[in-house]
Amino acid sequence: MSTKIEDWKTVWITGASTGIGRALAEHMAEPGRTIAVSARSRDKLAALEDEVTGAVAYPMDVCDADVVRRSVEDIESKHGPIDLAVLNAGTWSMTSAKGFDLDAIRTGVDVNYMGVMNALHALLPGMLERKKGHIAITASVAGYRGLPNAIAYGPTKAALINLAETLRTELASEGITVSLVNPGFVDTPL
Repeated sequence: MSTKIEDWKTVWITGASTGIGRALAEHMAEPGRTIAVSARSRDKLAALEDEVTGAVAYPMDVCDADVVRRSVEDIESKHGPIDLAVLNAGTWSMTSAKGFDLDAIRTGVDVNYMGVMNALHALLPGMLERKKGHIAITASVAGYRGLPNAIAYGPTKAALINLAETLRTELASEGITVSLVNPGFVDTPL
């Protein structure tokens, strides 16, 4: 199985409308490669489609498992098997222990963690059958240590770090590569 960038013909990036996801879509663009870009922001995805060679918009909310599954099926039926999936959608809310906000925490868990789980649920059966694929999970250095005002964010990123490490161990023998991406502080709308 190849993990060379030139061998990835179909790439799917969640959280692609801004920040790291958008920059990655721009970087990955080359003739002959489809870059399926997903996010909730239809207008930003449409602009990305116009500006980036090979970009095809698949607007969706990663929190909706059925929509995620249908999007993966649609991408693969139109563009071929997903060679690289970059699970990058995320949210951040400044939330402290003193200002404990259960809704913000639930949103963090739903988007940052369950959004990845929803994507994995849609991706893994096909990748396991093909014994081929690459999954990149975007967590954060905030997942390694508790930070002030990050009670709704840091724990979800810690969970993703553990998840990626677990998947890497279990899926290597199945021909599936798992990468963990832990950006530091990045200038994004998040």
